Amino acid sequence: MRKTIILMLSLMIFSLVSISGVLAIEKPIEGYIYENGKPLADEKVKIYFSKEDVTCLTYPTIFTDERGYFITNLANLRIMGNNYPCDDRWKKGDFLGVVAKGLFAELPEGGNPVIDSESGASMMIPKLELTQKRFEPMYSELSIGKVKIISIDHDILWSHNHLGFIADIYNPNNVAVNGMKLEVKLYDIKGTEIGRAYAEFSIESLEQKTVYPDSINISEIGDGEYTYNVMLYTDNEIHQKVTGKRLAIKRPSSITAQTFVLVLMAVAIILLLLLRKKEKSHKR
Repeated sequence: MRKTIILMLSLMIFSLVSISGVLAIEKPIEGYIYENGKPLADEKVKIYFSKEDVTCLTYPTIFTDERGYFITNLANLRIMGNNYPCDDRWKKGDFLGVVAKGLFAELPEGGNPVIDSESGASMMIPKLELTQKRFEPMYSELSIGKVKIISIDHDILWSHNHLGFIADIYNPNNVAVNGMKLEVKLYDIKGTEIGRAYAEFSIESLEQKTVYPDSINISEIGDGEYTYNVMLYTDNEIHQKVTGKRLAIKRPSSITAQTFVLVLMAVAIILLLLLRKKEKSHKR
């Protein structure tokens, strides 16, 4: 009996400790952001946290209202790049960054707000001023997921003799990636490059985006079998390569179905006219 009571008490204590641990990572953060003395309305906001070897951002993205007010929770912190939970990393006294429009928002006297406690009580930041300091997190192979090509296809617009490409791109990171480049190179059967299409774009966090690179003029390219390679990259890193995509260029017949029908109609009319002329000559 005594062992049973001790076991039950131990379980209760463990449960209370576990519950308190869960509550400790739940902490609402709310505040107001101003730009040039006016409320920053309808803008995306992220809470930024960096410690030791990890950088974290809140997800999902939140927005300010017309008063410049925002609210999120430190339980929403995710490690930048792989979205693993980061809600157990922060402690009382740690600095928080607030990011809006890609810029840091700081306290009026300068600097970042400090976490006031490890309780689940809401932390209010009465006023933040938007600065000109850009939020430019460092990417690393260990923390960032690769932006990837979900699918890519081609389309030939024969009326303009142009070859176009359509690519669906996905950004698995919880931060936007700027300066993303998509390059398509067209090769003949000998492996000689004969055309290039290019697009540069930005992609938001966890966004799937359709990208249309420049088209390639194929008016001087003969019919036949071709291949094209695709590369997705930034200035610092290649994210994905797709090679050896096959492409057949074969121009449609110059006589279309519509033209053929018109020709048949014209021939029929000519034949009718000739028959009528012949009938009239017989009557005479």
